[in-house]
Amino acid sequence: MTNLQKYTIDNIVGRVERYNGTQTVSVVNVEKGHVLLNIFNVRESVGGEVITTTTYVNVQINTKGNSIKGFIEELQPKVEKNYPYMD
Repeated sequence: MTNLQKYTIDNIVGRVERYNGTQTVSVVNVEKGHVLLNIFNVRESVGGEVITTTTYVNVQINTKGNSIKGFIEELQPKVEKNYPYMD
C-alpha cells in the first residue's frame, strides 16, 4: 500500500467516524496495487429477528490515492435489513 493510499484511507475513515462513531473498517488488496475500502456496521436486534447492515463506504482506491469505483456516503449510508426467519 502506498503512502497516498494510506492518507486517503485515513482521511475517509476520519470523516465517517466523526459523524457516525466507530465503525468496522476493511481494507483488501485487489488488482494492480489497488485497494478496496469498506466501512460498515452490522447490528442485530434482540433475538436475532432483524439484521441491519449499514454501509458508509465501498470504494476502490488506486495507487495515486484517488477513488475510482464505488461510493462514499458519510451522512446517508446504504441500509439493508435482513429478516432471516421470514424466508
